[in-house]
Amino acid sequence: MRTQIGLWDSTLREGGNDVQVFSEVAEFLGPDPSAEVWQWIRAIARNAGKDLRIAMRIGLLELIPEEPRRKTDLQELWIGWSEESLRWMVYAAYHTEPRKFENDLKEFGGPNATEKFSSDDLRGRTA
Repeated sequence: MRTQIGLWDSTLREGGNDVQVFSEVAEFLGPDPSAEVWQWIRAIARNAGKDLRIAMRIGLLELIPEEPRRKTDLQELWIGWSEESLRWMVYAAYHTEPRKFENDLKEFGGPNATEKFSSDDLRGRTA
């Protein structure tokens, strides 16, 4: 797994196709995702600029709430909800799915996640 993460890092640093990199990352997620992959995703997301955030949204994040939904991926995504620098990932994943966002907020957002957001709020906070 470290070798694959190293390749992704190299491609991002060298100005490769960021959307393609995150599409490849999405293929590594599944019923038993590697904690190491999710740690890498969160590390990249903490410092991502606008272009990289858009690439992450298109190549990876938007796929997580889609069918077939995997609880493990949803749980890993929602870990970002409690960290301000990662919250954008959750908004990005759901920007076209406000109804799923509200339902998953109740399930995965934690005991203090009672905020309501409109679809305009979701779109405005993604990148």
